[in-house]
Amino acid sequence: MSDRVTRWLEEVGLGEHAESFAVNDIDFGLLTQLNTEDLKELGLSVGHRRRFLDAAAKLDKTASEDAGISSMSAPHGGAERRQLTVMFCDLVGSTELSQRLDPEDLREVNRAYQDACKAAIERYDGYVARYMGDGALAYFGFPQAHEDDAERAVHAGLDLVQAMNRLNADISKEQSVELQVRIGIATGPVVVGDLIGEGASQESAVVGETPNLAARLQALAAPNTVLIDPGAHTLAAGHFEYEDLGTHELKGIAEPVHAWRVAAPAAAESRFEASHMTGFTPLVGREHEVGLLLDRWEQVKEGDGQVVLLSGEAGIGKSRLAEALHERIASEEFIRMRYQCSAYQTNSALHPVIAQLTKAAQFDERDSPDVKLDKLESLLEQSTQDIDALASLIASLLSIPVEGRYAPFEMTPEMQKKKTLEALIGQIEGLSQHRPVLLFFEDVHWADPTTLELLTTMVDKAQGARALLLITFRPEFTSPWTGHTHVTALTLNRFSRSQVTTMMERLTGGKPLPVEVRDQIVKQTDGVPLFVEELTKAVLESEFITEQERAYVLTESPEPLALPLTLHDSLMSRLDRLGPVKEIAQIGAVIGREFEHKILAAAAPVPEHALRDAMSQLIDAGLVFARGTTQGMGYKFKHALVRDAAYDSLLKRKRQELHGHIAKLLEDDLGQNAETAPEFIAYHYTKAQDHKRAIDFWELAGKHATARAASLEAINHFSEGLKLLNNWPDTVNRQRREVAFQINMAKSMYDVERLEDALEILGWAEPTAAENGFNLERSTIHHLCGACHDLLGNNDECMKQYKLSLRHARAARVADQEARALGGLGDAFYVRGRVITAHEYYDQCIEIGRRIDDASILAKYLQMRGVTWFFQNALSDASADLLASAEAAKKVTNRRAEMQATHCQGYVLYERGAFVEAVKIFERALDLARRIETRRYEPVSLLFLAEIAALAGRWSEASELAKEALAICRETGMLFLGPRALAKVALCTDDRKVAETALREGKDLLQGKEGICHNYLWFYRDAQEVCLRFREWDSVDRYADALEDYTRPEPFAWTEFVISRGRALAEYGRGNRETILMEEIRRLHDEANRIGLGRALPRLEEALSVR
Repeated sequence: MSDRVTRWLEEVGLGEHAESFAVNDIDFGLLTQLNTEDLKELGLSVGHRRRFLDAAAKLDKTASEDAGISSMSAPHGGAERRQLTVMFCDLVGSTELSQRLDPEDLREVNRAYQDACKAAIERYDGYVARYMGDGALAYFGFPQAHEDDAERAVHAGLDLVQAMNRLNADISKEQSVELQVRIGIATGPVVVGDLIGEGASQESAVVGETPNLAARLQALAAPNTVLIDPGAHTLAAGHFEYEDLGTHELKGIAEPVHAWRVAAPAAAESRFEASHMTGFTPLVGREHEVGLLLDRWEQVKEGDGQVVLLSGEAGIGKSRLAEALHERIASEEFIRMRYQCSAYQTNSALHPVIAQLTKAAQFDERDSPDVKLDKLESLLEQSTQDIDALASLIASLLSIPVEGRYAPFEMTPEMQKKKTLEALIGQIEGLSQHRPVLLFFEDVHWADPTTLELLTTMVDKAQGARALLLITFRPEFTSPWTGHTHVTALTLNRFSRSQVTTMMERLTGGKPLPVEVRDQIVKQTDGVPLFVEELTKAVLESEFITEQERAYVLTESPEPLALPLTLHDSLMSRLDRLGPVKEIAQIGAVIGREFEHKILAAAAPVPEHALRDAMSQLIDAGLVFARGTTQGMGYKFKHALVRDAAYDSLLKRKRQELHGHIAKLLEDDLGQNAETAPEFIAYHYTKAQDHKRAIDFWELAGKHATARAASLEAINHFSEGLKLLNNWPDTVNRQRREVAFQINMAKSMYDVERLEDALEILGWAEPTAAENGFNLERSTIHHLCGACHDLLGNNDECMKQYKLSLRHARAARVADQEARALGGLGDAFYVRGRVITAHEYYDQCIEIGRRIDDASILAKYLQMRGVTWFFQNALSDASADLLASAEAAKKVTNRRAEMQATHCQGYVLYERGAFVEAVKIFERALDLARRIETRRYEPVSLLFLAEIAALAGRWSEASELAKEALAICRETGMLFLGPRALAKVALCTDDRKVAETALREGKDLLQGKEGICHNYLWFYRDAQEVCLRFREWDSVDRYADALEDYTRPEPFAWTEFVISRGRALAEYGRGNRETILMEEIRRLHDEANRIGLGRALPRLEEALSVR
C-alpha cells in the first residue's frame, strides 16, 4: 500500500484502519472502488463506513478533475485536436516501504523508481507530464506525435515492469523490499493546446475522457501488469499478446469498458487480406487522343499491329489515357499485359518483364519451385506448344531452380540473353494468334538497357502481330522508335482553363467550389491533371469549406489556413490528416512506387489488422491502388509524384532507418523472390548511409549483371559502388576495393567495346595499385589495357601493356595470372605477325597451365599454340594441340574456346586437302558460333566453306557464302576479319571485276591502321591465288613481295612456302621453263608432300606435268 493511502486515511480521521488497508493491499487507486461490503470486511464500523464513502466520493471527483484536465509545461501554438495515449503508473506498497525504510533510503528508492519511469517513457518518446508522489502521468502523442504512440506506451509500460525487476535486484542487495507497479493505458481524442495560467506556470491543457480512463484502468490492474483500453488495443493489437479481461464498470465512465492485460510482445503478425482497387477519376477532355487509340485498336483487330508512343510531363495523364482505352474496349475479348518501369530499377535487367511474369503466373511466396514451374507452364501453354524450351529460359529469368526438369543450357550468357528476348517476343506473338493483345509499357524513361533492347525488337515485330503496344514516357526520354509506318507518336498537352474547371466539377459531384478556391486551383495546378485532381481533393477534405445542397461554401477565410501553394504541400496535408496511415504511406514510398505487402508488413510498425485498415484508407483516399491476389498482394502509388511527396516528407534520419530496415528485409528475401535483385538492396543500403553493405551489394549486383551479359547494367552498378567508396577513409583496404571495382567496371566496358572508357578508368586504377604495391591488381589492369589496345589496333601499346602485366604477375607470384600474362604476350606477338615469338610465349603459358592444372588457361592457349604450329607447317603438332584445347574447353564448359579450337582444326584439314572432313568440322564450328552467339567468328568457317565450294567448281554457292561472311564482317567490324573476307570474295568469284574490287578494298584496309596478322597472311596468300587464276603474274609477285615484307622481321615456314610457291608459279606462267625454276617447283612439290600441304599441290603438279 502506498503512503498516499495512509496519509489520506489520517486526513479523513480513519488513520486507525491504515494497517487493515495495508494487509489487504488497498492502494490509492482502489479507494474509490470500495463498496459497503468491502468496508465491512476491512473492519470499519457503520459510522466509519459512512465517513469513508463520503470522503471517497470527494476524492473521486477530485481525481476525475485531476485526470481529465491534466497539464504539462510545454509550449504550443494554439489548440488542436489530436489522438493521445495516456499512461498512469502507480507504485504498489509505498506505505509499507515508508514504514520499513529509513527516510534517506526511501528517498533513494523513490528517486530510482522515478528515474526508471522517466527512462522507460522517454525511451519511447513519451512525455512525463507529472509525478504525483508514488505515481506518474505520461503522454504519448504530445508535444511530439508519433504514428504508433499506443504501441510505444505499451512497450514503455512493459519495460517499466521489467525495470522494476532490475531495480529490485539492485535494491535487494541493501534493502529487503520488492517494488511493483500497476499501469493503465488509454487512447482517445483530446483537445490540446489551450493555454491556462500565466507567466512561468503557463501550461497547455489536455481536456477529455482519456486521462480519466487511464487512471481507472491503473486502479483495476494487478501488481506488475499493464492494462489497456479498446483504443490502445486497436492500434497496438498485433504487436502484443493479451489476456482478455472482458468489460468492466468504471466509475466516472458512462459505458462499460473492455480491458486487456498485455502479456508480452507478439512473436509474429497475421497475413493481410487485400482490398479491391478503387475507381479512377472521371476522364476530362482527351477525346481526340482516345479516338486515335481506338482507331489503332481497330487496325490491330484486323491484323495490323500498332505502336503508340505516348509522351508528356509527369502528371499529365498518360496512364489515365491508357486506362481510358481499356475502359472503352472492356467488353471485348482481348489480353492485357502491363509492364511498369521503375526509377529504382533502371539498371535491373528486364525488371518490368520479371514483375509482369511473376504476377501473371500468380506465384505465391510459399510455392515450391515445382509449383512455380507448374504455374509457369500453365501460363506459357496459352502462347506456345514448345513448353519445355520456353519454360527453361523463363524459369532462369525468374530465378526458379529447375533441378533437372529441363535440359541444361549449352550457351553463353549472350546467347541465353538473345534466346530469352526471343522467347518473350514469341510469347506475345503466340498470344496474339488467339486474341488481340493490349500491351502497356509505362514510364520507359526509367527502363533498363536490356528492357529497351527488348522494346526495340517488340516495336520492330509489332506490325506482324495482333497487338497494340502503348509506350509511355516523359519528355526527357528520346524515343528511338519513330520512323516506322506502324508507329504513332502522341504528345499530351496541359489542360485549358475550361478543362480544369470541368475536372474540378466532376471531382466535386457537380457542385461548384467557391470562386476564390477555384481560381487558386486553376492558378496553382497550371493545367496538369494530376495537380488539379490532388489539390481539389485536398480542398474538399479541408476545414475551411463545407458542403451544402447546391455548392461548397467557405466556413471561414482560407487565407489563415494557407491553401497549399504547391502540389507537394497539398499532398502532405492529405497525408498528415490520415494520422497513423501517413507513416504507412511513407514506408511504402521508401520501398518504391510499387511495393509488396509482405515487405510493407515487415517494415511497418503496426499490427496486421491496423495495416489492413491503413491501406484501406490510403486506397479510399486515392493515393494507392491494390494489385495482385490475396496471396501476393502489392500496391502502387497512383502517381509517381504522390510517392515523391510521401518520401520527401520524411526526415533524413527516418529515411535512413527505413531504407536500412527495408534493405535488411530484402536481403533476407534474396533468392526467394525473382523481383528481389541485389541492386534493390544496394540502393536501399545506399540511402540508409550503410555504405559498407551498399558497396558489397553494388558489387554483387554488378557480378550478377555480368553473368547475365547485361554489361551496361553492370557498368552502372560498379559505378554506384565506386561513388560510395569515394566517401570512405583513404585506407589501404578502401583503395584495394576501389581498384577492384574499377577493374570490374573496365571488364564490362570491354565487353561492350567501350574501349576508350575502359582505358580511362584503368588509368585511374593503375596509380592507386602502384602506390600500394597491389601487384596482382596491376597485372590485371595491364592485361585489360593490352586487350583494349589489341581491339583498337594499337599493337605497340598492346605489347607494352602485356609485358607490364607479366612483370606484376611474377611480382605477385600468382601462377594463373602469370600464365595469362604470358598468353597475352603471345597474342600481342601473334597479332604483329611474330609467330615464332608468340609460340615461345604460349609454350611458357601452357607449361604453367599444366603445372597448376588450370583447364581454362589450357583451353584458350593450346588453341593459339596450335595456330602457331600451323603457321610453322607442323600440322601434326597443330592438330594435337587443337584437339587438347577442345577437350579442356569442354571440361570448363568454355564453348567459345571449343568453337575456336574446332574451326582451327578445320584449318589443318583444309591445308591437308581433306576437304570432305574439313567441311564437317567447319560446319560444326559454325553451328557452335551461332549457338553461343559469337557472330564475329561465323565468317571464319563460312570463308573456308566458300573456298572449298569454289575448288569444287560450285561458284554460285561459293560466292554466296563469301558474301554472307563479308556482310557479317561489315556488321561486326572489319578490323577482325575484313581483309581476309575480301580476299575470299575475290577467290570465290569468276567475275574478274568483282575480284579486283574486293582485292583493292582489302589492300586499302591493310595499308591503313595496323591490323591482326591473320588478315595479312591469308589476304596475301589468297590474293596470289586470285592473280594466278586470272594470269596476272606481276600482281602475284607484288603480293608475294608484300607478304615477305610483312614477315621480314620474323619469317616462318608457312609464309616462306607461300611466297616461294607464288613466285615460282608466276614465273612459270610467264613461260619460263629453265631448269633452276623447274627444280624449285619440284622442291616445293616435294616439301608440300612431306609436310602434308595437299591444298597447295594441284598447281605445282600441273606445272610439273606440262613442260
